Amino acid sequence: MNAALILCGGVGNRFGGGLPKQYLPVAGHMCVEYVIRACCEAKSVDKVVICAAPPYEYLLPLRERYDFELTPSGAERNGTIHLGLEYIRARYACEKLAVIDSARPLTTAALIDTLMEKLDEYDAAIQCRRLSDALGHYGEQDVDRSRYYLIQTPECFRFEVFYRHFRDLLHGFHRQAASRRIGRRIDNQG
Repeated sequence: MNAALILCGGVGNRFGGGLPKQYLPVAGHMCVEYVIRACCEAKSVDKVVICAAPPYEYLLPLRERYDFELTPSGAERNGTIHLGLEYIRARYACEKLAVIDSARPLTTAALIDTLMEKLDEYDAAIQCRRLSDALGHYGEQDVDRSRYYLIQTPECFRFEVFYRHFRDLLHGFHRQAASRRIGRRIDNQG
């Protein structure tokens, strides 16, 4: 069994606006709905679990259209991932996991499926994108942006490997560090 874990506990402090960005409308639908739809349409995903802050008033109406489970989020991102992992582990024999931010409306089922397929060969598959914008650094005029890349969700992992490393690294965890600790090459898709 494979699962998608949608992280929907953010409050939008940096974004502002009074409503968490995952619940804001984008082209007629809440931002999170695009992510839910992509997860439900992905052939590689059997269960969709959303970690969100109760009382779930924005998410409950979406259950009429999409099949997903709800569980509480943590106080911050790592706490939310931890609670989601524990929820899935207690209920399912999960082999592969996609971790996806709820405010990524351009996530597609095809992208999730591509990254999940990489887990047949690797323990982790993370979407990385080369920088195309200008990059600055205080004290330097020219920054070599070829040495940098952006990481965005979805991030996919062999469940037990990620669970074990995440548990071990929960304090001070960084997802890049976990991928390096797993010891596998990150496949660069451009």
